[in-house]
This record gives sequence, structure tokens and C-alpha cells, in this order.
Amino acid sequence: MKYFQATCFTSIQSKKATQYLQTNLREKTHGEDETVESRYCNEEVNNAEEEVEHEQPIEEEQQHQESGQNREHEQPIEEEQHQGTARSSGLGDGLDFVSWNVSDPEVLDCSVCCEPLTIPVYQCKNGHIACESCCKGMSRCAYCSSIIGYDRCRAIEKVLECVQIKCQNVEYGCQERMNYSKKRDHENNCRHAPCSCPLPDCNFIGTSINLYRHCSLRHKEAAVQFTYKRIIHITLHIEQKIVVLQEERRGDVFILNHRAERNRIGSAISVRHIAPTCKQPIFYSILAKSGGSNLRFQSYTENIQKLSDKPPLTEEFLIPASSFGYYRQLKLDIRIGR
Repeated sequence: MKYFQATCFTSIQSKKATQYLQTNLREKTHGEDETVESRYCNEEVNNAEEEVEHEQPIEEEQQHQESGQNREHEQPIEEEQHQGTARSSGLGDGLDFVSWNVSDPEVLDCSVCCEPLTIPVYQCKNGHIACESCCKGMSRCAYCSSIIGYDRCRAIEKVLECVQIKCQNVEYGCQERMNYSKKRDHENNCRHAPCSCPLPDCNFIGTSINLYRHCSLRHKEAAVQFTYKRIIHITLHIEQKIVVLQEERRGDVFILNHRAERNRIGSAISVRHIAPTCKQPIFYSILAKSGGSNLRFQSYTENIQKLSDKPPLTEEFLIPASSFGYYRQLKLDIRIGR
């Protein structure tokens, strides 16, 4: 069963938890002293005459025990107080929290698009919930076919405001926490998003920085080295699908993507940057030389984390199949960066 851990910030529960921790801490810190004092008081009430005769020895023994206990438990008590504060303050910024596990994370997802719910959340008369974008696209509930109005589900909205979760890229170094409703926006723009090595038969996955180091160490000969703002001379074969490009100074990895159009009427060429989506697109230009004619193209790179056969979202350079010539090769001059 799939679990994820959430952190719910509350007011009443956190105050009770803090008071409970403080009470237990005081009792544990002074428990032995209070036990000695209560024992001493009981003996004073029940044995008043013996107490008077032996008052001085008892006081000396009590002082000796207290001083020894203080020296022995001084450091553990300070550490325990620090741990108690950490449990009640959570992230260390003064906010109280209650940590809990959700066995079915989909309970906080939209029932229509299956994406994390965002505020506002709407519901039909039977309580089925959906996000705002889905409600705008339909007039009836997807489950019970009842009419969808503008009734807000305040309870779920309150939960979304309270629940905080870790980024799914925590294993790649991201330490961010966010409200569950902000989960999709953060992860789509997380700078720690994992990137896959574009070369075949390589299963490396890591952050963009680690990918650059990996390609420099393991695939330096397989990538075409270049420098920003300088022209790269490449001879592309008609059957060649990708050419890996790596910038020499910063180590950025790019893909010259080539795919044949249907019926072999031509080819589509584009440059993609293997990087998190939060990075700015980079300008590039391509000059295709075929016979005595030249074709020019300019666009911006698309950021991808994994190579796929899907067409890019940006514009592509469309080249007729005849441009590859007799040897089925095409000479390209590529410049990345302004």
C-alpha cells in the first residue's frame, strides 16, 4: 500500500501537544527532587521527634544527592529539552505541527483529472468534489450526473491549507515543503528534477548538474563539444535520430533531435536542452547547406528531463528530404546562445 507523510499545522492540537511535552519535561527533570522532598515531608509529619534528632544528617545527605543528580543529568536534560522543542516546533520556524500518514494519497486529488486539488474546490449535491478547471468544463458530475453548481467544499479546502508534504524529488536533494495544493506547481518547476542520460544503453538518472558531470566522465567521446555563441559544424545522416551536444565550460547537455516526417517527405530538426523546466530557454540558430542553397532557422530550446519520441512543444526546422543529397547527409551550422 502506498503511503506518504504529511505535516498538518494546527492551533488547538499543537498547543495541547506543546503543553503535554512541557509538563512531562518538567516532571521528568524535577521528578527525583520532588520525590526526595515529598519523602522528606512525610517523614517530618510522621516522625517529628526523629526528624529533629537527625535533621542535620538528612539535610546533608539530601544536598549530596541533589548535587550528584544535577551533575549527572545536567547534559541529558538539556538535550531532552532541545528534542522536546524540536518535536513541538516542527520545521524550526516556530510553527507547531502534527505529523500523520495518508494511506491513499488520491483522496486529495481531483476525481476528474486526477491531479492534486487546488483551492477553490467545488462539490455536487452528493458531495463529489472536483477542481475549478474541471468544473468549468462540464455541467454535470462525472460520478452521479447531478448538476454541478458553485458550492464550495470548505472542509477539503481547509485540509489543503493545513497539509504540507515533501517534494517528490527529496532523494535528489530538494528539501522544500509545500501545501498539497501547491504540489504540482512546485514539482513542475523544481530545480532538482531528475534528468536521464540521453545516450542509449545508459540508465543514469540524476540532477542536471550530476548529469553534466556524468557525461563529461563517461561519454565525453560520444558528445560533440561546443562553446556558447560559437558555430558547431555537424554532418547529419538521414538515419541519425539524435546528436548529443555538451557545452565545454558549463557542461550543459543538449540534444539535436532529428525525426523523419511521414512518408519521408522531409525531416524535422530541433535543439532540446536536458534541464529542469524552471531554467530559461536558450536561443539557437541552424543553417542547413544543401547544394547551392541555404536554409536558415531560429528558435528557443525546449527543456526536457528525458528523451522521448514525442514531437517537441517548440517550433521545428522542416527540411525537404531532397536536401540530404546523394549521400543522404546534411551539413548543419548550429549556434547556441546569443
